[in-house]
Amino acid sequence: MEPAGVETPILWRGRRARAFVPTRLTERDLSLDAETVTRAAKAQAAVEHGAEAMPEDYAALARLLLRAEGVASSFIEGVSAPVVDIVLAEADDSAEPSAAAWVAANLAVVTEAIEEAHAGPLTVESLCRWHRTLMTGSPTPAQHVGTVRTEQGWIGGTSPLDAHLVTPPPGEVPALLDDLVAYVNGDDPDPVSQAAIAHAQFEIIHPFADGNGRVGRVLIAWILVRRLSLVTPPPVSTRIAADVGGYASGLVLFRMSDLNAWVRWFAEAVSGAGRAQQELVASVEQLQRAWHERLGAPRDGVKRLRSNAAAWRVLELLPRHLVLTGPTLASKLAIPLKSANAALRDLVDAGVLVEHGSVQSTGRGRPSRLYTSAELLGLTGSNPLPADDACREAVLDGEDWRGETLGRMRKLIKDADPDVVEEVKWVKPTNPGTPTWSHDGIICTGETYKSVVKLTFAKGASLKDPAKLFNASLEGKTRRAIDIHEGEKVDAGAFKALIRAAVALNTSAGKARPRRAK
Repeated sequence: MEPAGVETPILWRGRRARAFVPTRLTERDLSLDAETVTRAAKAQAAVEHGAEAMPEDYAALARLLLRAEGVASSFIEGVSAPVVDIVLAEADDSAEPSAAAWVAANLAVVTEAIEEAHAGPLTVESLCRWHRTLMTGSPTPAQHVGTVRTEQGWIGGTSPLDAHLVTPPPGEVPALLDDLVAYVNGDDPDPVSQAAIAHAQFEIIHPFADGNGRVGRVLIAWILVRRLSLVTPPPVSTRIAADVGGYASGLVLFRMSDLNAWVRWFAEAVSGAGRAQQELVASVEQLQRAWHERLGAPRDGVKRLRSNAAAWRVLELLPRHLVLTGPTLASKLAIPLKSANAALRDLVDAGVLVEHGSVQSTGRGRPSRLYTSAELLGLTGSNPLPADDACREAVLDGEDWRGETLGRMRKLIKDADPDVVEEVKWVKPTNPGTPTWSHDGIICTGETYKSVVKLTFAKGASLKDPAKLFNASLEGKTRRAIDIHEGEKVDAGAFKALIRAAVALNTSAGKARPRRAK
């Protein structure tokens, strides 16, 4: 296969390299074969059926779908946080930069794009505006936020000299974006194929210094919403997150002129997202019925709730509000704080909500207790519930070298810290989640990709690494990672020392925090 573009020579810090400039979409043969067209049509039908399943009062479910999309899209890029923290960041515009704030920004930008999809055509400024919203809470330098890059970019590797793909030189980017925008604003081909082609071209152009993957997936949502008149897009990123290897391979095939292979893979992902939307609607309806039954069921030593009790009204706020506090509830229902707290306790007793720590309320006063539904957290694509068995299953999922490698590293972690807490976080309907090891905070996470097992240390940049085990994510200010390829071995003693150092760092940070006055 011949690449759908040309390579052009560039200079990088006094050395020669070659960048790839894709063929403009207006100049490329974008015809699809009959099988691809059929798959795209089936994907469109799945999305339309998912939209039809949405109830008339769709706002709450739409929010859940968008949150699942945002969590998954960020997860693909290695950005993740507990969903409760994400929800709190959504409501706090003044939140300090953090992973949770960054994921929350993903939800904000998808919401923004949906509103714009029905308002007018896409522009390059639209893309820049999305990027500004997305980068809220990120460590990206201000001069790179919301502006098309003016420096050479690349994907993979440490520079254009060893990159997987050297993206177009900055001088080529404006014309390529104008071509992309013109294509996106057209009505040919079908919506699913158009979204697939536009997304792949955007990823090759890579117009921003950072955040291109997530902005590119926002573009998918914009196209599907505009072309299919949707109130909310299907959570396509949840399907991409379930097969990151297939996604990456498909983008390469698009670049190598195999348009049909890429669009077919993408159509399958969209079909799955449409089905996931229908499943979410059904699951929420089932949950709501179960909540009413639990709240109304007789309990030993507890009087049956009156029909006008505040707890019944709280059920109406779910699933719109994943996290509730007494003050929030008092405001929403216009009831006294004492009544709101009593209603939350009733829901905890009935097994509808669980207490999840506390948060400092605005102004003075005692921290407010947080309440959430663990069942709803699972539906949003993140369920941080401790489960040693689930962790073991997630680690050993698959019998190839990756499962064996991650299982071996898991044993070393537990040997180094017998008190380590194992969790499976960021569970998705199509993904068993990410094994996570914590002790007074996250130590590291374990992920498997097509050609590598990655162990990411949450505070790796602050750890001494005399054995130089860290070989990935070296540019960040906080995290560091160890990439293990097939057949590679990691020094067991040095790795266990690194785990103990991470535990010591977490523990010392916890001791250093001043206690709140009682």
